[in-house]
Amino acid sequence: MDNNTIENVKKIITDNRYNIAFMIGNGLNLYACDQVVSWKDLLKKIGDKEFEDFIEDDNGNMKEGISYTEIFDALESHRFKERMEEANWDKVLELISKKVPEIKPTGRWNSTRFDDIKRRIKWLLDDYGLSKPYAFTDHDMDEISDMCSELGIELNSFMPSRRSDDYLFLKLKRLYQKLSSNYYMSVLLTNELKERVCNDLDGWKLNDKVSNMLTSIFEIDAPILTTNFDSSMRKKFDELYPGQMEYQTIRKGMRSDVFPWSYYYGRDRLYNPCAGFGIWHMHGVASKPQSLCLGLSDYMRITEKAWEKIHKDSFFETDMFAGKNTNYWKGCKTWLHIIFNKSLFIMGLNLGENETFLRWLLIQRAKYFALFPDRKYKGWYVYPKEEERQTNFFGKKVFLEKVGFEMLPVENYDVIYQDLWR
Repeated sequence: MDNNTIENVKKIITDNRYNIAFMIGNGLNLYACDQVVSWKDLLKKIGDKEFEDFIEDDNGNMKEGISYTEIFDALESHRFKERMEEANWDKVLELISKKVPEIKPTGRWNSTRFDDIKRRIKWLLDDYGLSKPYAFTDHDMDEISDMCSELGIELNSFMPSRRSDDYLFLKLKRLYQKLSSNYYMSVLLTNELKERVCNDLDGWKLNDKVSNMLTSIFEIDAPILTTNFDSSMRKKFDELYPGQMEYQTIRKGMRSDVFPWSYYYGRDRLYNPCAGFGIWHMHGVASKPQSLCLGLSDYMRITEKAWEKIHKDSFFETDMFAGKNTNYWKGCKTWLHIIFNKSLFIMGLNLGENETFLRWLLIQRAKYFALFPDRKYKGWYVYPKEEERQTNFFGKKVFLEKVGFEMLPVENYDVIYQDLWR
């Protein structure tokens, strides 16, 4: 790429500095993280021997016809089946204890039958519920004490000396629900897999090759939308601007462990997501494992959530849009607001056909601009020329151009992450 073309791309960024946002993918980590692990390797770690079914040959190439998101779901399903067959209740109780603070495993009796424990808890709950007002008898308290011992629960944490029978009833009910709910168990087991992924991401750290790029984005006060879960960008900004930034939300009470869409990393308290710099994690963030989008099921879930915010007020329940440029639509306090109200500069993001959620979002953006042309923003997709050798490139190129993006080929990754920011 000649200097004149580099200057042209620089001019795009400069000329649009007041209405631009940067969408950054895992290419950033692949370029500037020395210890980065591929998604294939991460899946291999959490899938153990089960992952071998998806390997084509001795070189570790993947079989065609299945995506990484579907592989995660397949591994997850296998884990569910394995746990239910083994009835590994020690592990189940350990998982439950992470979400139910009063449960502190101390090592259960080997002879404990959980179906028997559930039956005894159910008997106490039914008896209490039918006999209100009711106080637990000494015999009941001995029964509860025995069950705590059998389950391996620390008795004083579950049943404090100054007891309230109503409070104890609620604790028993909560424990029964957790032991009985297959849905709750599936959430816990899914989170267990996602926590393993997060542990592998924890050591990722960007080197100085991208420092100029990140400081330039910060200095023009532009938002960053990222598909990355890890904290490598946050760590680099902490090095560049020590003590100045933190994770925060647009508005008090908008924290969510599943959909942290109003949760960003930045210096300033923003009144809306377009108002200044912030790092927004579109596919979830490692500090909230439940939010990670790893499987196809996760992407279906966030697509449904986004649809609800974008089209919920539609009388026809179809692709109709209200004012996405206002502060009153359902997504105005989330990163979705940036999608509809900023020009997007995409880099380090493959955006292949398996990126169903992001592609769907870009389609919604294009439809919105078609309905409201006076609200239209620009889009650019910068990529190294070697990407044109990929078999799916020209289909992707047509797609991106149809949804309003100008293709910007450059010589190599050094141009994207260094030369454009000198």
